[in-house]
Amino acid sequence: MLKKYFFAFLHYFGLIKLAAWLNRKKVMILCYHCVTPRPDLISSDPWKMFLGADSFASQLDFLKKNYNVISLQEYIDARRCCRPLPPYSVVLTFDDGKRNFLTVIAPFLANLNLSATTFVVVGNTDKAFFVNGSRNPHGWKPEDDRQDLSWEDINRLMKNEKIEIGSHTLTHPSLSEISCDEAESELKLSYEHLLNRTQSANVAIAYPHGQASEEIMKLAETVGYSCGLTNIDAGNDFETNLFSLNRTVIKSDDDPYLFAARLAGITWRLKQLKNLVRVSNVKAGMSKDEKLKLNEDFIKNASF
Repeated sequence: MLKKYFFAFLHYFGLIKLAAWLNRKKVMILCYHCVTPRPDLISSDPWKMFLGADSFASQLDFLKKNYNVISLQEYIDARRCCRPLPPYSVVLTFDDGKRNFLTVIAPFLANLNLSATTFVVVGNTDKAFFVNGSRNPHGWKPEDDRQDLSWEDINRLMKNEKIEIGSHTLTHPSLSEISCDEAESELKLSYEHLLNRTQSANVAIAYPHGQASEEIMKLAETVGYSCGLTNIDAGNDFETNLFSLNRTVIKSDDDPYLFAARLAGITWRLKQLKNLVRVSNVKAGMSKDEKLKLNEDFIKNASF
């Protein structure tokens, strides 16, 4: 409750709008998971990944009025061509490839003519072909919140040129916790499947759980992915490592003020401030050499 009052305070005094203006040249990439009409599923989800359909509709309206929603590919193309992007640019991404992307999310996006990328777990999509490939695609059903998109579903989605399909690996493991050979297989097989199925020249990877080491990032680049996305809360510019792109995760309990604050970059700046305080407290009991090492690590990992 205190958090809600804090961001409401920032809104009423115009500080969120000011932060958005200061952050206007950064490209914010939002990370969603599932959108559902089921209130019971939303309230019982400990990870806060199931967003209500009404809340999602309100967030899209806010984006349409206040931001420029671009596709992930537009951002990548602009970087390759050194072409400036409009201020307040935002990219919409959706992880896990659940079928409610087709039956709930895609219709909302189409109504507002907005672009988005959905990242599918390719192994689950292969199995889903036999499970739901022949079902009526029109209208949401409760099982859509748990079942994965099939290739037939993806073909329907790709009829809308504003929808891009990316990889969330083959089986969704934590890539940093498996062997290098296993990680390479996860990246390579999912890339090849998507390349063959979508005929897209550009396939992006969203690392499972938003985590990747430098070794994993290099593997993704070597395999042929166009970019790699983490879940580090921060904005992006033309200098951000293409295989370590930042994304801001949207949660089911985000009210309108917190959602606006996330877009404005306030939440990531607050995390930086918190880290600075933590580093200062830790340094108080360190030797000079230890302090220098901590400063080097902090500068290396911080996003300013």
